[in-house]
Amino acid sequence: MRTDMVSDESSRTEDQAIDRSVSEAVSAAYIDYSASATASDRPYRVLFFKADWCVTCTGLHRDIEANSADIPADVQLIRVDYDKETQLKQKYDIRQQHTLVQIDQNGGIVKKWVLSPTLKDVTAQIERS
Repeated sequence: MRTDMVSDESSRTEDQAIDRSVSEAVSAAYIDYSASATASDRPYRVLFFKADWCVTCTGLHRDIEANSADIPADVQLIRVDYDKETQLKQKYDIRQQHTLVQIDQNGGIVKKWVLSPTLKDVTAQIERS
């Protein structure tokens, strides 16, 4: 085997490993809700109450996925199923889909807003201490 071919293959393998680790970090920044999801070590967590049938929710969801590499490293976005998570809706007094709630380390409300159209708008809304 030629050494330049080994070098190219080694380089491709390293690139794939880097791509995987970046992809895993990005996917960890935008996750589905679970009881443990809000226990993230990221200091800024935002719950995104979305419904599959909601056009504006779908638009934001697609924008977040398309631009997920732009999610700041200190931010955790958590998708919450608007139709299924009734107790969570009650806890945060959610009255409509496409509501976003920034929560603190204890799950308390820091800020609540509706209808952010893009990831950029969501991250701009986050109150940083």
